Amino acid sequence: MIFNRQYNILIIAVIVSFLFGCKPDKYENETKILKSYLNDNFSRDIETNKHYYLLSNSYVCKGCISNFLTIIDSLLDSSNKNITFITTVNYDITEKLSGKINLLKDNNGQLNYENLDLNNLTLIYTEKRRIINKSNFLVDSENEFKMEFKKILENASH
Repeated sequence: MIFNRQYNILIIAVIVSFLFGCKPDKYENETKILKSYLNDNFSRDIETNKHYYLLSNSYVCKGCISNFLTIIDSLLDSSNKNITFITTVNYDITEKLSGKINLLKDNNGQLNYENLDLNNLTLIYTEKRRIINKSNFLVDSENEFKMEFKKILENASH
């Protein structure tokens, strides 16, 4: 009887430790893709410190992306090199933003073929060279983007 009880406790402990100890990284695959993409196209790695990547490929609403970039420009008073905008498209406002955020132009359009689930404007949050969160902003989500970007700036100032 004692043996069965100890055996049951052991089985439960193994199951619990398996369930909570082997938690897969939600963005593990996308982290590998982003690392490879940055390395292959820009000879860079995902930043170690907290960093924000804004991604926009060729299959977007270009006017919407320009609006998102205008929001960034209006909210940034000074340089914030913890933000990188990666795009395959030329936007008029990017030159104005070049002193405020990092800009990377994908001239080969490789971003169009990466399996990163991009949708109009994608914001990827990274830390310790890993993706920790991700948000997609659609055509009509300028207000959501503005609120999210304000949070980023608040976190960056602390």
